[in-house]
Amino acid sequence: MNKGMFLVLLVLLFSVPTANAQLYFREKSSQHFMLPGFQMTLSNNFESAHHPYSPVYIALPFKDEYFTVYGEHLILSAFKRDSLIQLANFQGGLFRDSSLQDSNAFPFAALQARVVRNGAVLRDWQYISNMTSFEDRAVTYTANPRKPAPSYWLVNDTLAIGDSILIELRKKNEQPFLRLHAKRENAHTQPFMMSYLSDSSTSTELSFISKQLLYSLNRVYDTRFYSDWPGGGLQLRNARVSANSRLAFYFREETSHTMDSIYSYRILGGQYKDTAWQKTDGLILMASLLHNADYTLEVKYADGHGQLSTYTFNTPPLWYQTSWFKIIIFALAVAILLLLFFVSRARKNKRKMKYLQLEMQALHAQMNPHFLFNALGSIQGLMNDQQTAKANKYLTGFATLLRSAVSQGSKAFVPLSVELKNLDNYIELERLRFGFRYELEVSPAIQTDQIDVPPLLAQPLIENAAKHGLSGKRENGMLRIHITKENADLLFLVIDDGNGFDPDKPANGHGIRLTQARIALFNRMYKYRKILLEISSSSNGTRCCLRFKNWMDND
Repeated sequence: MNKGMFLVLLVLLFSVPTANAQLYFREKSSQHFMLPGFQMTLSNNFESAHHPYSPVYIALPFKDEYFTVYGEHLILSAFKRDSLIQLANFQGGLFRDSSLQDSNAFPFAALQARVVRNGAVLRDWQYISNMTSFEDRAVTYTANPRKPAPSYWLVNDTLAIGDSILIELRKKNEQPFLRLHAKRENAHTQPFMMSYLSDSSTSTELSFISKQLLYSLNRVYDTRFYSDWPGGGLQLRNARVSANSRLAFYFREETSHTMDSIYSYRILGGQYKDTAWQKTDGLILMASLLHNADYTLEVKYADGHGQLSTYTFNTPPLWYQTSWFKIIIFALAVAILLLLFFVSRARKNKRKMKYLQLEMQALHAQMNPHFLFNALGSIQGLMNDQQTAKANKYLTGFATLLRSAVSQGSKAFVPLSVELKNLDNYIELERLRFGFRYELEVSPAIQTDQIDVPPLLAQPLIENAAKHGLSGKRENGMLRIHITKENADLLFLVIDDGNGFDPDKPANGHGIRLTQARIALFNRMYKYRKILLEISSSSNGTRCCLRFKNWMDND
């Protein structure tokens, strides 16, 4: 876009208000030396080790001060400092000597200065008061702030890049008390952004461009001063801009450049898929920006010199692109997956439990024929011994016990009190046949109505004790049933003083093997509660222990 077009747009759309924008604006920086009796000001576009506006207190002997300057024009001015003259416009860094011992060390009339340029004397020693005087509007009379006071030029010269200046000050014919070094460096290290505009309105492309040009008018043609500044001008680092907005960037023109396009740039991110470098004379426009996108603008000199200027900015996401929304969706997805997992596992466990219950019922069904066969054998034995009355009593008791066993066959648990009653009935039947003595002992710490156990689990143990241990001893045999507690375990002990038996023999252990199978199946069904069977048998008797693990945890 040429300058004529710029002015036409500016005239046509002068009334268009500016959008959200930034402009690089930096006053000319100076360094001030405030010494007793006089003051000096070094003016240029420069950087020093001293933070602006923060006084650096100095005192004799002064050390050499070094400055890197970037401007072409270097000025060092001085004025006599007393109660009648003041520095009205102060800006920059300050070196100040306020020590009492130096209060009379610098009589203005006796001060001399010498200027050395690139190692050669440019102006030899002469009195400051004899140098060229001028009116500095920053130096005024205290009584009349609008009236400039006289100042003197020590240095008023142009510097080429690489030139150095040394200014020395002394009292008449003495050794220098202050030496100032200044060297000009190249400030054009990277493209320099003067202004930046963001517009999210519905204005036309032409109107948007005019806003940017109107905003930059006061700096477009006045680049002489800003061309001396180092660095990249305005900085954009992860700046947040509105989505659907358009951006305009204006870069400082190089006055020494004669090409139409002095910059190359590229835009990365968002809708910009083509990363090829494009040419521009300093104005860069970006189309409507997408939501939730990160953008990078890279600008460099077209001829390849200098460094790359990089600017990053981003747009806010839509509500469904925000992090919190994604977190919620992720959490919901995880919750649904967990719910499906637990539902599936619950169904699987339910099917498994149903299958194991059927297996348990099948084992219990195998117990009934075994129990029935042994009972009928006992009745037959009584009949053969002509004990008809006992046989009838046995048959009546057996019928009651069989009815109870059948009614409880489908139950996984019965109260311990019911189980003990059934076992007591069974033991009484066995005593009719074998005549042994019997003892039941329940620990007082056990509440039989509050504890459930699998039905008839101990019946085969009592049967084996009567058949294999006590049948030959008759009234001399003793069967003991002890129910006790050990920590969180319930112990069910069946003890006889018979001749013992080998439970591993098939002929002796059918009922015990069914009991062991029921216990193994129970332990597969329940993870926390377990049942252990321990059998020890010798010629002095047999001891069977059913240990119900963790059965008393609720006590």
